[in-house]
Amino acid sequence: MQPATDIFPVRFRQARAIARRSLRELASDLHVSHTLLNRYETGAAKPVASMLLKIADALGVAPDFFFRREQPALQEIRFRKKSALGAREKRSIEERAKDFFSRYLEIEQIAAHETPPFPRFEASRERSPEAWAQRLREDWHLGDDPIPNLQQLLENKGVKIFEIDTDNEKFDGFSAVCGDAAFLVIASWLKKDLPRKRMTLAHELGHLLVAQDASFSEEEHEAFADAFASAFLMPRDTFSKMFGWRRSRVSLSELLPVKAYFGVSIAALMYRARVLELISESSFRQFCIVRNKLGWRKKEPDCYRGEESSSRFERLVKKSVQEAEISESKGAALLGVPLAKLRKELANAV
Repeated sequence: MQPATDIFPVRFRQARAIARRSLRELASDLHVSHTLLNRYETGAAKPVASMLLKIADALGVAPDFFFRREQPALQEIRFRKKSALGAREKRSIEERAKDFFSRYLEIEQIAAHETPPFPRFEASRERSPEAWAQRLREDWHLGDDPIPNLQQLLENKGVKIFEIDTDNEKFDGFSAVCGDAAFLVIASWLKKDLPRKRMTLAHELGHLLVAQDASFSEEEHEAFADAFASAFLMPRDTFSKMFGWRRSRVSLSELLPVKAYFGVSIAALMYRARVLELISESSFRQFCIVRNKLGWRKKEPDCYRGEESSSRFERLVKKSVQEAEISESKGAALLGVPLAKLRKELANAV
């Protein structure tokens, strides 16, 4: 929680980061001096109401954005090592996530509906990703069946998820923690590639599950998360029975039903088959050659028609409005939507 005297400068910097605007760019938009905005940002001066409205409009936020108090200190944020995102874009995504999760935490507090602490395991070189995946499935009573809606499952288990609106395919997701709370950000563009979205969710779950260990390199953490995701989405016994043992050749007509069953890409299931030694290394290399020739690296044959969505945050806000715990205007501010839109959505409530 920020002290009252510090909250506006903090929020001002955050709004600029979200909008990816420098002080000089913003000053030019507002036709004011860079020095004046710098005084606002350092806390040396405060904007009058009319200037505050102009700043909010220029940065695309509601005026109350600058005075919301709850801010989670996200830790262990992991962007992919080979991510092509620039520093400004990464900062924008991080700050948008902080703003969303601050609203999420606020409505949980209002609704007295906090989630239980997320379980975390200590990293260990003696424990394989396969073992961790099996343990989590047992702890969550999932059996060995496919998971139909992983995003909803994670929210039901206490992970707060922000599906960030972006068509930037250089970004797919990241995870973070704050105390005993778990947060996950997933890119909205992944809706058009559900197998990749599921693998990204499971990958970030792997990061959340096992705490960072200084003795593990970044490459080792990424490799762990990849292996965990594969094992979690495709349990060894069920996958092996469906794929078949020690295959020398596999046809596309056989792979499509397996893809549809587990909700993963053909590349992911062939990688899993290689790890479990259901196919040889040479067979896997031959698959990779064929995959490249067919252009499957960009777009595979599509046969998965599952659903990956969750709306816990939205449900909490709407429930609080309907139960008169908060006003309609407060609900609209938390959701980041116009008041008229929220009223229309609530009009048919019974």
